[in-house]
Amino acid sequence: MADEYVTTGALDPTVRAILGRATGRHQHSSSDVDRPEDRHETPAHPVHEHWPVIDTDHEEWTVVDCEHAGRINVRLVRPTAVTDPVPAIVYIRGGDLLSGAPATRDRLVQHLVQHTGAAVVCPDYGSAWDARHRQTVEQIHTVCRWVTTTGAAHGIDPTRIAIAGDSIGATLAISVALMSLRSNDVHLSFLAALCPLIDPSQAMPSHRTFAEGFLLSSATARRWWQHYTGDETPTGTLVQGIDPDTLAGLPPTLIITAEADPVRDEGEALAATLRAAGVETTSARYGGTVHDFVALDALAATPAVTAALQQTTATLALALGCSAGSGDNPAAPEMSEQQWHLLSTYGIRQSVSAGDTLFQAGQAGCDMIVVETGTVEVVRRASTDTAETLVAHYGPRQFTGELNLLTGQATYFDAMAATAGTVLRIDPSHFRRLMDEQPDLSDLILRALVARRQNLLSRQAATIEVLAGAPSAGTLALHTYLDRLQLPFTWTDFHSEAGARLARDTGLHPNDLPAIVTAEAVIRRATPTRLAHAFGFTSTAAEDADVEVVIIGAGPAGLGAAVYGASEGLRTLVVEAVAPGGQAASSSRIENYLGFTSGLSGADLTGRAAIQAQKFGARIDSPRRAVGVEATASGIYIKLADSTTITTRAVIIATGAHYRSLPLDRWAEFEGAGIYYAATELEARRCTAAPVTVVGGANSAGQAALFLAERASRVDICVRSSSLTVGMSAYLADRILAHPRITVHIRTEVTALSGTDRLAAITMTTLGPDGRPVSADHDCVGLFCFIGAAPATEWLTDFALDDHGFILTDAQIPDSALGDRWTELGRRPLPFETSVPGIMAVGDVRSGSIKRVAAAVGEGSSAISSVHAALATRAAPSAAGDEIVC
Repeated sequence: MADEYVTTGALDPTVRAILGRATGRHQHSSSDVDRPEDRHETPAHPVHEHWPVIDTDHEEWTVVDCEHAGRINVRLVRPTAVTDPVPAIVYIRGGDLLSGAPATRDRLVQHLVQHTGAAVVCPDYGSAWDARHRQTVEQIHTVCRWVTTTGAAHGIDPTRIAIAGDSIGATLAISVALMSLRSNDVHLSFLAALCPLIDPSQAMPSHRTFAEGFLLSSATARRWWQHYTGDETPTGTLVQGIDPDTLAGLPPTLIITAEADPVRDEGEALAATLRAAGVETTSARYGGTVHDFVALDALAATPAVTAALQQTTATLALALGCSAGSGDNPAAPEMSEQQWHLLSTYGIRQSVSAGDTLFQAGQAGCDMIVVETGTVEVVRRASTDTAETLVAHYGPRQFTGELNLLTGQATYFDAMAATAGTVLRIDPSHFRRLMDEQPDLSDLILRALVARRQNLLSRQAATIEVLAGAPSAGTLALHTYLDRLQLPFTWTDFHSEAGARLARDTGLHPNDLPAIVTAEAVIRRATPTRLAHAFGFTSTAAEDADVEVVIIGAGPAGLGAAVYGASEGLRTLVVEAVAPGGQAASSSRIENYLGFTSGLSGADLTGRAAIQAQKFGARIDSPRRAVGVEATASGIYIKLADSTTITTRAVIIATGAHYRSLPLDRWAEFEGAGIYYAATELEARRCTAAPVTVVGGANSAGQAALFLAERASRVDICVRSSSLTVGMSAYLADRILAHPRITVHIRTEVTALSGTDRLAAITMTTLGPDGRPVSADHDCVGLFCFIGAAPATEWLTDFALDDHGFILTDAQIPDSALGDRWTELGRRPLPFETSVPGIMAVGDVRSGSIKRVAAAVGEGSSAISSVHAALATRAAPSAAGDEIVC
């Protein structure tokens, strides 16, 4: 539609109605413009009808010192119950060019918060008629710097900042973006300008077409420019006649204009200039509406506002790396009335005052805090490098906690009442009962706890800082433990600049390494065991508890037993010598596990299984190594390496097998410093873009080679047999042979190692066609060994084993290995039961087991049926009335 035909009759009906009402009350014209002296005396304009008060999830005010530019009040509104730093949108509201304009943009701010997941920072620069060029821009620019330097203390990620504004606010936003570009002190991810005023000269055609009668008049805009620029030359203030090169480097930009708006053409001209300057720019004109339509409450339900807000929030969310649209946040689920009622029945009500501490960092077995009224904040204490950081804010009908509620581990943070109110405390025992009795509510809570842990891993990694020296088996074990338990940590090299600063601030020396630094403590010469004790992963509670079944080993077989045992009501304890996951967690990808068509990593699979087991009430203690087991008439006793003894009624041994090593000089010296028994992201990061070698011809070796080939410059795979397909699945062998960065060496062994403090090269010896060995040296920073496994049964005595040390079970056990105890029981061993009554064996440690993850899970879950049967046999009276015992 040509501009000359854009009349009020062509506008949206709601807009027409507003303009008609405005004509009868207060028409903006060249003879009747708002003036600074009477802008507070004009009656409220109908476009600013009452809108419901903003439902602020978290609102705070602060004052920012702008030095010579004065001070400015800043309003900050954060999204609900976010458990990680969120991006920020510095939003600059439009001015009061229209009579009775509200001092805030509550509806618009609320929409931005809910539909981008970002915090909205609103500088309060006062009235548009008080704003002055340079001073106001400098004030808002200082606010952007304040977000960058201190935003973390308010729960903001200072690396993700956008700037946006409407009307005059859009004009200021563009000026601040230019100032940030020139000063190079604030990195903006995005710029959104809604109906900006750009051209003080008003030379564009839209100023003639829509000069009067379309809400904002050209005369009012001209008067504002005169007040804003003061003695400056108007054309020198912003964009008029600007060289496109001046705009180069601005962030990606969205410009929205209205069809019937005198400033429409200048906004679209700016978009064209930005594109000419190489700035990624999107511009959209919305028809049938007027200036600043997005911000006007009375137009909120019109199609133009709905579409423009959807475009704005979706574009901002994409640029800032957060989710737009529904506003659904898995870390902050909404509860139904019924769910809220059920949850409240498990807690004890407590009144709190602002500032009251609810739990503290380092505290194990924390209560779940459910907010009834008021607000609760969770903060990470200040460290040597960072200020106190807001981690989460919870309002009514929201709850605190992450996976520590399931695991019982110590929390990393402090929680306090931000405002007075009432909370419900749900202690660990009632929390466990809740998770057992309310499946729908349990699922909602569990999804939130998992989402919060993932947020901590991605946004709060510095919660645990590890200062490490040279690579070694000890540092690799610690790194593996942190990874397997999905703890939020950063790994810092002692010899780096950051490492030197951390060591200086904490008084750490090379003989203290590796060391763990938290806001509460420093752990010198850290090991998985010391870390576990510090964070509550192990305790003495299990030794005193009434445990019905103890599972030794937390690989797929042990975790399968834990899930089914706990879900069927058995009081279940899992003890693991290293960390949950077993050998399966070292697999970079499992493609043939039922139900996962695209495959998944072993760590992901076993990590989910561990959470699932704990959901049903199983306790997993690690690292805790079993060194002996004894069955007597009074029970079964498990001795641990720390001299603890655990009493139980049944045991499932799922200790798996250990990878074999090569009998080479310096092998032990290079373990963890170039020699690895797993190929995951952890090991791959130590070998990125460097030559590596995989030793072995089974599927685990093939999966490792393919995984590493995507991250290393070259992968050699050494196979002793004459063909890759002898011990490897055909689909893996085909992929390896076709991969351009993998070289297969058949009839080849690694015969020597070399390097200084870490592995640097290996010697390969190949049998030639004539049977003579030919040796050659190869650069190698990572040697990945997959040459078979030996059963982890060296700690067992008085068990029937096969010739290779694997545990015999049920029908495999010869009668000669069954003693008087079996005669008293009057039965042979149950499925998966060993030669010792009441003790089962599953997974790779069992003789004849199929070395596959799915088979191990099946064995572990099936063994629970035998546990039930064994417990029933122990409890059943004999014919003589005596209790039958093992």
